[in-house]
Amino acid sequence: FMLEDTTIVCLETTEFHQSHLVFKSLNWKGRKLRTSELFKSILFHFSALHESITNQSKVKQSWNNIVSNCTSARPERGDAVSEFLHDWCRSVGLRRSDATDNEDHADKELKPDETLKVLEKMLQSQCPRRRTNTGNVLKVIENLEEESERYAGIWKPTSALNSTTNQWIDLIDLRRIFSQGGLTPILLFILRQDTKAVRDHGIRVLMQCTIFAVIPEQHRLLGGNAFSASDFAKETRMWIKDLQGLTIPNRLP
Repeated sequence: FMLEDTTIVCLETTEFHQSHLVFKSLNWKGRKLRTSELFKSILFHFSALHESITNQSKVKQSWNNIVSNCTSARPERGDAVSEFLHDWCRSVGLRRSDATDNEDHADKELKPDETLKVLEKMLQSQCPRRRTNTGNVLKVIENLEEESERYAGIWKPTSALNSTTNQWIDLIDLRRIFSQGGLTPILLFILRQDTKAVRDHGIRVLMQCTIFAVIPEQHRLLGGNAFSASDFAKETRMWIKDLQGLTIPNRLP
């Protein structure tokens, strides 16, 4: 088959930035690539256009660290990196309207297959073409690397999180209740706050809300707590939009 029915075509582009467009247009007939795979391609493309050789190596290393953090925290998942990218987008308040440019979608949650669109828009806005050696691509990926470390801590809470929050044991209970990760975006938001006191306060309040909103339902609903936990997780994810721009620490809900 390889010798008789396979054709290899070599394509050349006149400008480097066209190479990524060729990749995207040709790939649509092949296996559907994951969000993480496509974002990696876009990221390295922007890196090659905007960063020095030294920074390009740093971008690649940061990406490898993100993959390692996500897959080690969730080895059972087939594509933990794409799930992390989706959760991170929601944790910073991005909505469907950010992907579709439709204001009617402003109150709707970002879908997994819309993650790539908003990430590409983010890179385009922070790394405009024809501006090189800005370091902006490296800043974007280093920020995501730091967020992936928090993500790993949420999925595998250990005493190593003591430097981040004194409430790390509560994360174990939250993970047990919300085994599908419904609270991951709000936890990422909380762990991103500047001071340990604010992070501790956010987790304590979230745990209290969980106890009052979910635990009683487990005793009233037949068939377990799947519906109540899912419904509560959806409500808490709506907090993120309202929490953006808060400057007073004790105003965390």
